[in-house]
Amino acid sequence: MQRRSSLLVIGIIMVLLLFFGGAMLVELRGHRQQSVELAENVARVVAQLLKQDIEEYRTLPSLLDAIDDPRNYRHLDEMVRHNLRHNTLKKIKFYNTRGILVYAEKPGLVGQDHSGKALLQQALQGQTGSKVVDTGEYEDAYGVQQESSLIETYMPVRDNSGDIRYAVEVYQDFDPMQEAIQAALWRTGTFLGLMAIASFAAIGYLLKRLNALSHEKDMLEALLPICSFCKKIRSEKGGGGSADQEQWVPLEKYFQDTREIRFSHGLCAECLKKHYGEHLEEL
Repeated sequence: MQRRSSLLVIGIIMVLLLFFGGAMLVELRGHRQQSVELAENVARVVAQLLKQDIEEYRTLPSLLDAIDDPRNYRHLDEMVRHNLRHNTLKKIKFYNTRGILVYAEKPGLVGQDHSGKALLQQALQGQTGSKVVDTGEYEDAYGVQQESSLIETYMPVRDNSGDIRYAVEVYQDFDPMQEAIQAALWRTGTFLGLMAIASFAAIGYLLKRLNALSHEKDMLEALLPICSFCKKIRSEKGGGGSADQEQWVPLEKYFQDTREIRFSHGLCAECLKKHYGEHLEEL
């Protein structure tokens, strides 16, 4: 019984750990997805504001078409840097439909081929996409060290007729969002931890009661109903306890049938004296 109780406890603990671990993982993924969706919304708003600022001079696609002109590049660069100073974005880049970088804050990056980026191709097909890039991944991709993790968002740039002419890449700092996620996970973890403690306490109490009941059962089973006169033991064949199901059997037969114990007979000193005392005196 004790072994089964131990196995039961281990099984319940494993199930609870899997449940709480799964709940934390789902919570983490949910918060991370919410952060990415929030970053996409911010990127859309800022990109629209940047487009409006730029198009006071000329339309964004036409400006990018003539980006080789130093005056156009300088104008775009001034507009981008102005917007970066007044919002939460870190970087802004523009690509043509072939995936070639046509504008970056660092002019030395212009001309790089990024056509292999899945999110960039997705943007050139008309869909916005985002992903979280940690510092190591950023350094591997661009060969530049980055102090914090970023969220990259790629969006299409359309002309007045609605055709996709370019794609814009927007970077946002992920660390503040990650701190908010960690705070939310801490609250969730605390709640789940309290639930786990309460669950373990309830399991401990139930197992303690189970062991107590098992002990009481063993004690009750150890009590044998025995006749006060003939010392026969009551044996219940059917387990119902009714008069037609029970029978009284000699003590030796009961133990032989139920416990497989065989008896060897002898005489104690008192019985020997009581029954054969006069013969002992003759001897």
